[in-house]
Amino acid sequence: MKNSIVINSPEEIEKYKDELEKIKIWVCSTACGKSYMCSIDDRFYDLDAYRSQLHDSGVENFDEETIPKMYEILDSGKIVLNASHGHFLKFLDDNNIPFVYMYGKSEVEEEYIERMRRRGSGEEFVNRFGWLISAHYQNRVNDNRATFKIEMNKGEFVSDYAWSVFGKPKKYIQFNNFPKDKYKIAFIDIDGTLVDREKNLSDFTIQTLKNLKDKIKIVLASARGFKRIKPFLEKLDLLDRDNYTLAFNGGLILNNAGEPIFESFIQKKYLRLLWKYFDENKPEKCGFYAFDETVKKKDITNFEDYIEKTPIYKAVCVDSAEKIRALRENMPKNLQEGLEISSSEDMRIEFVPKGITKKGGCLTLLEFLGLTKDEMMAIGDGENDVQMFEIASCSVAMCNANETVKAQADFITDSNNDDGVAKALLRILGKEGV
Repeated sequence: MKNSIVINSPEEIEKYKDELEKIKIWVCSTACGKSYMCSIDDRFYDLDAYRSQLHDSGVENFDEETIPKMYEILDSGKIVLNASHGHFLKFLDDNNIPFVYMYGKSEVEEEYIERMRRRGSGEEFVNRFGWLISAHYQNRVNDNRATFKIEMNKGEFVSDYAWSVFGKPKKYIQFNNFPKDKYKIAFIDIDGTLVDREKNLSDFTIQTLKNLKDKIKIVLASARGFKRIKPFLEKLDLLDRDNYTLAFNGGLILNNAGEPIFESFIQKKYLRLLWKYFDENKPEKCGFYAFDETVKKKDITNFEDYIEKTPIYKAVCVDSAEKIRALRENMPKNLQEGLEISSSEDMRIEFVPKGITKKGGCLTLLEFLGLTKDEMMAIGDGENDVQMFEIASCSVAMCNANETVKAQADFITDSNNDDGVAKALLRILGKEGV
């Protein structure tokens, strides 16, 4: 067994930088942020995801088939960042393939466990997970197969080390300076942006936005209806007449006491076309959105009577990402001509009146408040958020956004599961000490 070179701080990397840069495989424990790095830099490739793809294509034997095929992706020059998998590490060791092994010290793992507890994980799960992390830490300490071992300290991240070697993304918000007191309003998407994967607001995000709401006007801008936005407004102490929300992708703009200042409804002729379209294509779920209710298509017994009595802001269909992609590619012209069609997530299509976009909603509210685009920030992760990026003086994409969205933003922040919105606001506003 060879002895690894152990690195305990980003500063120690300098003397090994040239050697580290040549090593294509960087293995990372899950707790250290494998998915985080994969989402922010396309040089890092999630080996677990690749294994799943191979499994879906019929590869079954992990030892004999999958590992060599995984290694083949290095031919494209990618760096592989993978949750530490014993079979893969053995393959690397048996074939004398150099790799870097990154993991947090025990106190880092303890901090990660505490964060899980704050996010609502049950104690039984947390205890089992804690035991697992403790056992794995001892294994990592004693495992010297890696060419280099990086032991991260509390308060350090994978990126602190990896970017010391490979360079920092110019767009990443952590490494940029911003003019003080320029921005007066921030339009913030909800799903995939403000809330985490479980659709929750973290305590850190809640407290940060509460501390900043008197320094910048915070506007939630979402494809959701106001009823489903309201619980977040309540947690952020924004439920009053002096704060505002963009709902239904800008089809409804209102103060947070629930009083509209702008609204637009889908014309009945396009609702009828949508009803026919849903009938013909049979998406898994579809429905219609009024001010304070969502009605599934299957629950509507008399459609003509329903649309006569109920103004509709938005219609939605939901299915697999593959089917949604096909539906988008083959969208009938008559729907395209009369409706704005977008996807806030891969598994859904949203229909709102023609001309209704988050961009238009932002412009309407800016004019209403007497503010300008130069004073505007926008933070989001989806296709419909790019519309806000087009006019914002400062646009920020989440690192969990797809590459197309990130390319349209001025800057990139942490993921929605790592308080990316709160960190972006603190950085841009220069309020780290708030």
